[in-house]
Amino acid sequence: MEETENIKRQNEMKRQREKGKLDVGLGRLLFGLFGFISFCFLPFSFSSGQTVGEFKTSDGVRFRVEKVLGGLEVPWSIVFGPRDEMYFTERSGRLMVLEKGSAKPTLIAEIDEVVHQGEGGLMGLALHPEFKNNGLLYISYTFRFKGSLANRVVS
Repeated sequence: MEETENIKRQNEMKRQREKGKLDVGLGRLLFGLFGFISFCFLPFSFSSGQTVGEFKTSDGVRFRVEKVLGGLEVPWSIVFGPRDEMYFTERSGRLMVLEKGSAKPTLIAEIDEVVHQGEGGLMGLALHPEFKNNGLLYISYTFRFKGSLANRVVS
């Protein structure tokens, strides 16, 4: 059911784009066009940041886009930890962290059973509310189950 709704939504967006009527929001613009790019990490300053450009929305909001990392394989989800470190997933199954001040991410885990096909892969990432004390995080990913694709959340 959810997959059918996603397909319908994607087809509608495609039709709207073709008609030139799609109003792309700030979030989609940043993550859709620039992939894994960060804008104004105000309290988060990564030494590898490189300004890509400065922009202004139609309603006057100004923002700056900075490239934080390159050479990634479909980065998907980003969360920040208690020490300003940046955790992120790559759709192919890698969970990585970029420490504040570092230019190179560290591989935390690679989930072998991830199926990165269509919209599937290693997708969601969330830190436990007590992450600072317990180090738990949650991920969601697509895997093969009885000949079909399914999604699961694990910690």
